[in-house]
Amino acid sequence: MQSQIPTENMLAFTGTRLSTNEFYNKVQSQGIKTILGTLGNLDQQAETKGDITYKVWQEKGIDVFATDRPFAVAKALNITKQK
Repeated sequence: MQSQIPTENMLAFTGTRLSTNEFYNKVQSQGIKTILGTLGNLDQQAETKGDITYKVWQEKGIDVFATDRPFAVAKALNITKQK
């Protein structure tokens, strides 16, 4: 925050484990977008429990997913190709 970089220009990589809702709320209250690395363990969890898990994580406050399963994430988040 001391860098004077506008927070709307920031992305916070929050790691490859889920953080608390409070953490995501605090980061986003500053206008910072969040990235969750679902690579590996979290992608496997979503594949096992159902791809809707990505939607749950999005609602938790994740803006960007770093994933090995981009098509599954897109489908779960109802992202359609723009024409």
